[in-house]
Amino acid sequence: MELTDGLQEVVLSPADLPGAMLLSGEAGWNQTEADWLIFMRQGRAFGIKTGDRLVASAAILPFSGGFGWISMVLVTADWRRRGLASHLMTRCIAEL
Repeated sequence: MELTDGLQEVVLSPADLPGAMLLSGEAGWNQTEADWLIFMRQGRAFGIKTGDRLVASAAILPFSGGFGWISMVLVTADWRRRGLASHLMTRCIAEL
C-alpha cells in the first residue's frame, strides 16, 4: 500500500512516546512508556504520521529461532478504515 494524504512512515523513537501513549490510551490499553521502550530498544516500532501527529503504530519484537511478536497495532479513530494497520502489518512481517 502506498501512503497518501501527506502520511509518512517512520521508525518510532523515545521522542515519539507522547504520541504512542495517546494511541494506546485512546484504545483503552494499559501500556506504559516502559512497555513502548521495550519495543523501541529490543525490537522496532513503526508509526505513520501526518505532520507531527502519530496516527498509527505497530511494533515487532524478534525472538530466536525465527519467531517474532507483532503488537501495538493501533490506529487513531479518525484515521481508521484507510489501510494504515494493514500497511504497518505488512511492514512488520517484512522486517521480521
